[in-house]
Amino acid sequence: NGWVGTRTTDGRPSCWGGGVRFTSAGHAQTGVYDCNIVGNTAFCGSGGGVAAACFGGIVSNCLIACNLATNVWESGWNNGDFGGGGVMFNEAGGSGTSRSTRTSGCRLIDCVVSNNLATGNSAYGGGVGSGRAGHWIEGCTLVGNRVVGSTPGNASPGGAIYCDRFARIYNCVLTNNTCGSNASAAGIVCQACSIVSNCTVIASGGISVGGDVQNAVTQPSEIVGCYLDGCGTKQNGCSGGVRASIRNCYVTGYDGDGGAFATPADSCLVENCTIVRNYRGVRVVGSSCVPFVNCVFDNRYIKNSQDISVPATHSNVGVTLTNCWFYAKDRINDFNLNTNCVFSAKPGFVDMENGDYRLTRRSLLRDAGLDSDWMTNAVDFAGNPRIFGKAVDIGCYENQEPDPGLMLLFR
Repeated sequence: NGWVGTRTTDGRPSCWGGGVRFTSAGHAQTGVYDCNIVGNTAFCGSGGGVAAACFGGIVSNCLIACNLATNVWESGWNNGDFGGGGVMFNEAGGSGTSRSTRTSGCRLIDCVVSNNLATGNSAYGGGVGSGRAGHWIEGCTLVGNRVVGSTPGNASPGGAIYCDRFARIYNCVLTNNTCGSNASAAGIVCQACSIVSNCTVIASGGISVGGDVQNAVTQPSEIVGCYLDGCGTKQNGCSGGVRASIRNCYVTGYDGDGGAFATPADSCLVENCTIVRNYRGVRVVGSSCVPFVNCVFDNRYIKNSQDISVPATHSNVGVTLTNCWFYAKDRINDFNLNTNCVFSAKPGFVDMENGDYRLTRRSLLRDAGLDSDWMTNAVDFAGNPRIFGKAVDIGCYENQEPDPGLMLLFR
């Protein structure tokens, strides 16, 4: 309940945990609560503000700001897992190989993580880094964090957050976080079997899940109900690994060649997303099979923009479009792998020209989608029932108005 001041170590520098470091030894309530952790440095290690090696430890309701993790290390010192300008979780969470047994790692809850920096060749996680599986981040605000590779072009993933496999990230807000120059490095990067849900990502790169194929068949990664606004960034928006599921997301403002959805991996399934006002809605290379189902595409507002971009050298790409909406059929040019798609300049949005893609009661996209099992008891992007009517609507929004019905007039 106090102020953790600028901590330095006499003689050799601290290898991890510039301000606070702790282990829980299996005690779930071990942690850091209600503290300000500001202006600390972890040399030749990780966790500029906080470093934890624990199963079930908690960092809660803290301000973690202006800390630095840097791999300036001396002979004989090993920096191990490196990154986490603000926070680093080092120890594995749980001993199993499923998401249910890999959620007993550290938890970062209701914290503000601001203006931290991780720097160095192997750095990751400007705000929060995780070198092991199974950690949990919920209700946090991450602002102005950076990760910078010392080698030009170094990917330096996770301007705000980098997590290993089996991560869960819920209800977080990311603003103005940055990462290395590599366009594939996003604001949130998670490896396989992870969940990112109900997060807002503004001017912070994007969200990337997947990473490897371990357990991806039975426990695919998920990005659900997230709002992503690139604010003109040249980096990518969403990217999913093998069999990842991306649904109910609103993705806008990505002006780079990579697009709002960049090179999803084989069988990455994208459902009920609204993909609007980007330079490229989807850019796919390789021969992956990537289904887009019940999605709204409207990326007409930047010169030479495209809804679907498939280079001529990759004409065999297996992208499919099912029950999606486009402003006109020429928006997908010769790309004809579509089923039951809607092509209309007047589909019935509330105010399409001014960026309001909610559906009116008489929209052509109402009840025009393809139902899936996950929609039962699920909600749409706005938190309303995902199916309201005869079938699911196209896009991330579900119209909640009843049908007008029959009106009888008597005199």
